[in-house]
Amino acid sequence: MQRPRQKKLTRSRKDRVLAGVFGGLAAYFNISAFGLRLIYLILMAVTGIVPGIAIYLIMMVIIPSETDNGGSFSDPLWGRQGSKQSGQGRRELHDVEERDVNRREKK
Repeated sequence: MQRPRQKKLTRSRKDRVLAGVFGGLAAYFNISAFGLRLIYLILMAVTGIVPGIAIYLIMMVIIPSETDNGGSFSDPLWGRQGSKQSGQGRRELHDVEERDVNRREKK
């Protein structure tokens, strides 16, 4: 018998306007993302815009992205990940010698 798959709260990559916070919350609680966004905008207008923006930014940082594999830098707004997206790894230099270069030679 298979175990039911455990839900994880993550930011959505498909249903996103900015960072996918409300898309992820809607998928987790199985409700409409549009409804969540509408309620949030109304509450933000009533209570003040600055606290609403701060709460959204905190949720954006705390809630991991769907593709975040933990520990790698990921762009919370657009979902890009550092060099993994481009397929290039980190470059390292070996056996490098450092010396001073005098660009203006005196004659």
